Amino acid sequence: MIFKNLWVTALCINCIGMATAKAAVITVDVGFDLSLSSGNDAAGLDGASVLFTASFADGTTFVDPICCPPMAIAASHSFTISGASVAASNGVFSDPGGAAFSPNNGLNEGFFTQSGSVLSLAGLASVIQFGVNNQIPDVLAGDLLTVAMLDVMYGTTQFAGWLGTDGSQYSLTNINVNAFQGGVNEVPLPAAFPLFLMGISAIGFVGRKRSAPIRTLVCR
Repeated sequence: MIFKNLWVTALCINCIGMATAKAAVITVDVGFDLSLSSGNDAAGLDGASVLFTASFADGTTFVDPICCPPMAIAASHSFTISGASVAASNGVFSDPGGAAFSPNNGLNEGFFTQSGSVLSLAGLASVIQFGVNNQIPDVLAGDLLTVAMLDVMYGTTQFAGWLGTDGSQYSLTNINVNAFQGGVNEVPLPAAFPLFLMGISAIGFVGRKRSAPIRTLVCR
């Protein structure tokens, strides 16, 4: 019975381990600071720091939309703003149009919405641009997205700008790009969970042993 309980426990742990298989993703972080060029800075973004993060599923390939050149669609993206003098401007935001990466737009290579328009943030920015000028080789639909394509955007300022919804214009300074490939748990599992299952199994075994009928030896 002991070996049976241990075998069932091991089988459960193995099944859970299979459920927590890791899937590789490509992630790019683009960090920059905003410096007011003109306008009244109603959103208090002058001097604020912004971190744009986009993640792409493993094996993402470029698609050929009707609107524009081939692009790689991000699985998720966000803008994290900190240091703004207006509290409401700080936080994590996303463009509802999604985000996509396109190296085929001539002088406008970089990130756009999935429909090919410029990125924006409701109440904060009507135009957000950052990218490179003809630094990335053109791709075709079906080509695989690589870390190198994203990482080449490092340090560019020729194709970058932020136009606030109030008309204020900001330049992007201290641009830093970090693209990398890693893994994420599809189904997160607490580290102590396998030990918990083993403990439950052991308790069940002890309880069954204690509940066994007690035989009394009667001497005649």
